[in-house]
Amino acid sequence: MDFLKRIKELIKNEDECIIYWSALEGAEKLGFCQDDMINCILSLKSKDYRGKKRSEKSDEMLYVFKPKLGTLELYIKIKLLEGNVHVLSFKSSTDRS
Repeated sequence: MDFLKRIKELIKNEDECIIYWSALEGAEKLGFCQDDMINCILSLKSKDYRGKKRSEKSDEMLYVFKPKLGTLELYIKIKLLEGNVHVLSFKSSTDRS
């Protein structure tokens, strides 16, 4: 899973990490700050990976992860684009907004 390694490398550098407003809002609903989000993404394991999904808006490939934190299952959607990691979604897997 070279893409997971690449995601973790890029997310450490704020110049290469773009966090979308929707992801920040989702994290805030869960009581997470931006640092919590980054730490969660840094702790992703290959078992958290749920597959690729094609973006309905841009036709780009997105990586979907569903890690568990205690009883909470997260839904994290990320894309790699032009040398940057883009965090598109960060929310509870039961949140349909």
